[in-house]
Amino acid sequence: MNCGKLLLGIGLIIAMQPLTGYLGKRPSPAGSVSASSLSRPGAETSTAVANTSSAIEVTDFCTAETGATDNTACVQRAIDQAAAMGGGRVHFAPGTYLFTGTLNLNASNITLDCGDMSAILSFDNGAHDDIRIGFQPHVVVHPGIRGCWITHPGTKTGGVSLRYDNVFNGITANVQIDNPYDGIEVENFNTMKWDSLYLVNLQDRSGNGFGMKFFKNAALGQFGDVAIITNSIIACQDTAGSYSMTGVAMDGIATLDMTHVGILQCSTGLWIANSAGNPVENAVAFGNFNSVEIDGAHYIGLRIDAGHALKFQGCDVWGGVRAMNIASNASLLTFSGGRIGGAREQAAVIDGSHISFTGTVFTASSNAGFEAFPMIELASKAAHISFNGVRSGPNPVNGASNASYGLQIDPGADYIIVQGSDLSGNVLGGIFGSAPHQAIGNNL
Repeated sequence: MNCGKLLLGIGLIIAMQPLTGYLGKRPSPAGSVSASSLSRPGAETSTAVANTSSAIEVTDFCTAETGATDNTACVQRAIDQAAAMGGGRVHFAPGTYLFTGTLNLNASNITLDCGDMSAILSFDNGAHDDIRIGFQPHVVVHPGIRGCWITHPGTKTGGVSLRYDNVFNGITANVQIDNPYDGIEVENFNTMKWDSLYLVNLQDRSGNGFGMKFFKNAALGQFGDVAIITNSIIACQDTAGSYSMTGVAMDGIATLDMTHVGILQCSTGLWIANSAGNPVENAVAFGNFNSVEIDGAHYIGLRIDAGHALKFQGCDVWGGVRAMNIASNASLLTFSGGRIGGAREQAAVIDGSHISFTGTVFTASSNAGFEAFPMIELASKAAHISFNGVRSGPNPVNGASNASYGLQIDPGADYIIVQGSDLSGNVLGGIFGSAPHQAIGNNL
């Protein structure tokens, strides 16, 4: 599935009803790639979590499912009963369950099962987290949340909807989270999966909001390895671009996989970093991104501050001051296909090393000023960069181009290869500048 077939340019996603088969969409912005609807995968895409044969019925502990009475304590008793049994499935009958505090899923082999979004977990809990998973001296294994619709009817003043710490081999599937302060935060984990996740409309206005955040500081003994996100939508809904919300932040973790994921209307779409300065073998590495679409970014669509051995296939990055920014600590990146553009300045600024693009289209950028910016800029530390069969040029919708050159090579950039590419469709031409070592040929 090409990323262009993933949902592009979602406008307001209605947060008062579960997404069961349809996601509303607005027309794609001028110059964006083709958009087709993304149907919400059904419950059959969910994967059962280990040790769910024993069922605990929440209705045996709680008597009010109308959304008017606090169920925090009674549902926690149901979870604790499952823990005492060595694990099991805590099942919510259809209804609305109000919570004014935090649920703690702090034992292994427990799944919170809401059916197919027939149970609504309504958290009106101020600055509290909604559900905390793990947070024990020992590792909590096989935690699960399935089929839950998590809502926030009131104004949130803090907290995270799902917060994980010290967890292993868990699955969160078929879950929708509406109007959280912040979405999901994960530390100290290994082999965790999120499938068919729909997270919309963050309330965090602090400047540090996030849809999903993964973090590891190896110096503190933290671990973070193997995060998998599939068939999911993370929509910040930062329509004004005022709140510095990040869709997905991968900070210092190793081995991540994203497939069929849309990250929409965030200040920064996907941010890959290593702020703790972890050793390179423990930092972001061995990433695989398939059919990921970042649309409507306000600042940077794809920001890679650090990382290596990352592979992007059929991914589209659209919008922002720059659609893509790759810093000097990033290396060994490959991009196949996809479209990058719709930016106010450059479609891509690249300062890393050993980076290749094959069949990628760069388009519809320098929208802040005619001839003001090149489509692609290789900054002073860029090295061993190759372009094969790429195209840089006009907006596919209206045929216009504002970019000065298709590719600008700044002084200091070196070992550049451009072969079989069409960079000619820009205002002033194809390539500006040169490198001491370069191989440029068979281009238009």
